[in-house]
Parts: sequence; structure tokens; C-alpha cells
Amino acid sequence: LGWDMARLLSRQTDIFPGEYEKMLGEMLARRLAGEPLQYILGEWEFYGLGFKVTPACLIPRADTEITVSTAIKMLPVGARFADLGTGSGAIAVSVLKNRPDVTAVAVDISSAALEVARFNAAQHGTGGRIGFIHADMLADDFFDSLPHPLDAIISNPPYIPKSDLLPGAVQPELNFEPRGALDGGDDGLDFYRSLIPRAAETGVLTDGGFVLFEVGAGEACAVARMGADAGFSSEILCDLGGIERTVILFAALT
Repeated sequence: LGWDMARLLSRQTDIFPGEYEKMLGEMLARRLAGEPLQYILGEWEFYGLGFKVTPACLIPRADTEITVSTAIKMLPVGARFADLGTGSGAIAVSVLKNRPDVTAVAVDISSAALEVARFNAAQHGTGGRIGFIHADMLADDFFDSLPHPLDAIISNPPYIPKSDLLPGAVQPELNFEPRGALDGGDDGLDFYRSLIPRAAETGVLTDGGFVLFEVGAGEACAVARMGADAGFSSEILCDLGGIERTVILFAALT
């Protein structure tokens, strides 16, 4: 209806016009079936911006805002970064919106998700500073598809253990989100296990560059250890709920 909350509360006994009553009934039926509100509305707020969301991409969550705020603070002037597994583009677009001096490439295996990310980038005036790459992060030649060098790699990869995604094991809403964006393998760490050593070996990062990962609850120390094995030093940051949510891996200076 385009009403704000004050107007809605002051007119809550009004009878809605027939076409709106039908639409509301359809939306309510979808919500009662467990479909996330964000998909029903078709958009959601993240980091103070409105993002289009569809079932092709994960719903942006407040947990990820610590990763975005850290990137905004840490990226050097004129930096170029890659957002791996971009989904709706929430991370890349939020960083670009707050750092008009930087550029990015956004990568996803889903062409449908990339279309959503393109829309969001254009909507927020950042489309001219971001390129889009359709690629599989786990492919052996994946890092060849990225521009070199990068000042940072930022990623919120799939990190839920496969067993936690069995029917009945997760909240019903997660069943509507793309499984490929959630499933991190048997222990939830498959993507970190693949990406970290290759980020170190391929020379994709500038001297002193860094990797910024969002991780699942209880995974931060394991990801930091993988970084140490690949020659990175690390720092772990907590989200607003006190959960270790973001791991920064620093490339060694040469």
C-alpha cells in the first residue's frame, strides 16, 4: 500500500480495497507455508540499503554486516576487491556505496543470482565500479578467472554442515533458500579448505593484501588454522551477538 507504520496503525480497522485484500491473502498463505518474508516482499534492508532478493540468492542477514564494516575500514585507497559468492550483491554493493574510491568484481556460480546482483548494483549507483564473473569457486582454474592483483578477497561462502541441512534439522525458512549457497560440505569447511591455499599460492593478492571471510558459529578457529598453514596471519572478530563471525587472513609482506 505504500503506507508507513504510523498510518497503518492509525487505520488498522479500515477495510482494504478488494485487490489488496486478495494480494494480502496470497502473501499470508505463502508465509504460513514457511516461505521467508523477504522473498514474499521481494526486497530486504541490509547495511542501510534496500536490496532486491529472490529465491536465487541468500537473504542478506545482519550477521554479515561486521564483514562489510570491516572491509570498508580496511580497504586501502583505490583498492580492488573480489566478492566471492556474491548472491544478491549485498556485500559488494554495500562496500562500494560506502567507499566510492574502490572497485570490485562479484563472482557467483548462479547466473540468476548474478542478475539480481547486477540489478542491485545499478539500483544503488555502483554498477560502473563492479564487474561480474560467472564461475565455480571450487573449480581448479577458478583463480585464473579473477583479475590480478587484488587488494582483498571478501566472501560469505556456504558454511553450514551438510547434516545440519537435513529435513527437520533447520528452521523451515532455510528450505526456501538456494541449497548451493548453504551447503559447506560434511563439516561446513569445504570452501575455506579450497580457497585459502589457492589464494596464497596463486599470487592473486597484492603485497599486504587480505582475505575476509564470514564463518559459521564454531568455525573461526579452524579457518584461522587453515590460514596459518597457508602462510597467513589472522584476526577473528565477533558479530553483535558475540559469535566469532569474521576471520581476517593477512598475506605476509615481502
